[in-house]
Amino acid sequence: MLTRLARERSWHMNDDSGDERGEVVMQDASVTTARRLIRLLRRTGALERDPAGIELRRILGTPTVREATHLVIERALHAEHPLCREIVQRCDVQNRPTDVVAVELGLALRSMFRYRRRAIDAVAAELHRTLVGDGARSRGVGRAAQLTLLGNFLLSLYSSAGNAAALQAFSEAVAVDPRWTDAYVGLSLAHVKSVVNLYRRPFEAYARAATAAKHALQLNPRSAGANAAAGIVALRRGADAVVARRYINLAMALDASDPAAVQALGELALSEGNAEAAEAAALHGLALEPSSMGRRCRFLMLASLRGNFGHVIEECTTLLESDPALSVFRMHLVDALIGDGRPAEALSAAGAPETIQDPYLLGSVVAAHAALNDVAEARRVADILDAMPCATYNRAQVRALVADVDGALATLGRAVAEDPRCRGLAAVDPSFAALERMPTFQGMIAAS
Repeated sequence: MLTRLARERSWHMNDDSGDERGEVVMQDASVTTARRLIRLLRRTGALERDPAGIELRRILGTPTVREATHLVIERALHAEHPLCREIVQRCDVQNRPTDVVAVELGLALRSMFRYRRRAIDAVAAELHRTLVGDGARSRGVGRAAQLTLLGNFLLSLYSSAGNAAALQAFSEAVAVDPRWTDAYVGLSLAHVKSVVNLYRRPFEAYARAATAAKHALQLNPRSAGANAAAGIVALRRGADAVVARRYINLAMALDASDPAAVQALGELALSEGNAEAAEAAALHGLALEPSSMGRRCRFLMLASLRGNFGHVIEECTTLLESDPALSVFRMHLVDALIGDGRPAEALSAAGAPETIQDPYLLGSVVAAHAALNDVAEARRVADILDAMPCATYNRAQVRALVADVDGALATLGRAVAEDPRCRGLAAVDPSFAALERMPTFQGMIAAS
């Protein structure tokens, strides 16, 4: 049976025997480099100074050579026999005696050496593809990184157009370099946010987000962003909280300053009913990315949830003075004014309903009229909103605010079926105060 290295050699062979010999020499050099880098995992200083390791770090975009080496090993051994990974870990990384490891694994020494050689060949082949590869991929790494950075910026704009453009940028990035982990992380988070920004159906959006997160984890199980994305998707899909917590805790352990990990920590806290911890995580995320509209909006939402209306009003007023077109901050301002007992001021801040294009801001106008007990006007504005694309949960809120009990319950039922996270939101949402004592409503939120 051909080893992976032998398969690599046969793939590169052509009619030019000189080229063939040169390719074989490079592959053999890759074996030597692979052995050296694996051995140097026990000597951090020497590893970080290794020329091949430095180039590997540059290409893969990791903070350290150690992380780049671990990433190559993970990629190489992902599809190999589990014993290959275990032997490399114990013999090469931990530097334990070969005969001792063989006894521990129940292997004859001959079998032990065969698995170890197979593992080294696999790592060498992966190292060769990464360091040499074809010229197109080597040039593509920079392009994939640029597209990923662009996608992250577009996603931070917290708008429909920005989200749509971010999805396109991340998709182009993975097409340019299908092994660029951060592009898959961004693609996963963009699909998650498309539920709010693009009114995508949660079931479909979260399924696509899960696929992208899975790809990211397969490429780099040690990526904080990949684990964070997997945790966020697990929470959004209503998966076992233990599964989500495991991903998120690992993400924070890998890099507590990764914005996606911090976001995931906040979502986990909110799902557990700990609004204070969620607000603290949102503030941390905002400190990491102060120019992100999404991070700021999340912090403002959680500040309002905890009753810090004065701060939200002050900050949103300042932001709108600099740019009156920022409708998302106008929505937060209106909500905070309503929460602060000032619904008339909220209506003045919102503007005429007929001029509003943002369905979420229009929903806040409905809430302001409901707070003033002007049900007729609330229903008129709700009719305007019905003609707009909007998330199912927000439609349920509006139905409840205009005292359409049957419509609110039916719409909320659809929202919960589409997105299990809506159970927890509805349980603390004042929009549903009139439904709190109804058995149907209690049954919907019972799993929260």
